[in-house]
Amino acid sequence: MKDFFKRYNLFGYLLLGSACLTLVSFIWYCVNQTTGYAAGSSVNGWAVTCFILAFLVEVGCFVFAKKLPKWAHGVSLLVAGALLVVALVIWIMSAVPWAADVWFIPVNYPAAEGAALWNAIGGVIIMVVGYCLLIAASVPGSLLKAEEKAE
Repeated sequence: MKDFFKRYNLFGYLLLGSACLTLVSFIWYCVNQTTGYAAGSSVNGWAVTCFILAFLVEVGCFVFAKKLPKWAHGVSLLVAGALLVVALVIWIMSAVPWAADVWFIPVNYPAAEGAALWNAIGGVIIMVVGYCLLIAASVPGSLLKAEEKAE
């Protein structure tokens, strides 16, 4: 297992970090949409699908970095990025009514609504950081060290 992780360069670890933050964002989204002020509501199925597929694509690119051709690596990361953008937009759109109540009609809103809004903002920030890591990981075209690519 130790040798498995030794073969990756910095960009491989950036992709692994992006996959971890995607998973954290997915869990955060599910908790944010089903607890507190939003208790009793359901999560958006499209967002869940996009989160899971993006995570699987990122992990697949990391694990199969040696076997994937460069074009497949690039296309896979492009697809993962597009899926994350769709999930991000769905999450932001679900928090817009909370933001409208808290910031633009601040008369009588429950405190739990403000907490749900700030929780959503925190999750979106984590997701954007993961997306930036994904963009940085896709720059070189390879996740492996030079000696691994030569084999």
